[in-house]
Amino acid sequence: MSKLTRHVLQMTNSELNGLAKNRFIPTDLQMAIARTGYKVAREHLSYNEGLDKSVRDYLWDDQPRAYITKALMIQTGHYEDEPEKYIELYERYPQIWNNSHYRATATFIGGYSWYGQGANHSPSPLLNRAYDDHLDPKKHPVHDYSSYGRRHALTKLAEHSNCDLKLAIKLSTCGISEVEKLAFQKIVELS
Repeated sequence: MSKLTRHVLQMTNSELNGLAKNRFIPTDLQMAIARTGYKVAREHLSYNEGLDKSVRDYLWDDQPRAYITKALMIQTGHYEDEPEKYIELYERYPQIWNNSHYRATATFIGGYSWYGQGANHSPSPLLNRAYDDHLDPKKHPVHDYSSYGRRHALTKLAEHSNCDLKLAIKLSTCGISEVEKLAFQKIVELS
């Protein structure tokens, strides 16, 4: 047990956040921070590259409603070898798509810049479902305020390494010319 672990409960939020971001802290200290229940520090832990698997699994199981922590762990790539976690997050937390597709896009399809590489490992069936359930411009009209985000998500879908032929064909008829062009390139690549 590290000396810091004994004092976690006396630490200020700033101290907990600083430690949670540090990728070199030992597992027992990571677990102690996770067990404090302090949401912001837990989120910092969730995207910490040095997160231990036991702490990762504790964070996943501990808060049944905490989809943001789970999304951050997937975005960072902590579950890239476990596609069932992607499916579980998608199915159990449909509210991730509410209001804005920003977090869902960053988690399952690919974000804008600083996000990890976890979205690159989203399974093909999930990408197809995301398109059908939330992103298809024919079923879900694009509003002016969300047109950039939707176009970005569809572009990322067409460029995704796990975009299969079925999804590429759907994207090739979506009605957004730049996405259709990328989808046709993907069809040629996959054929």
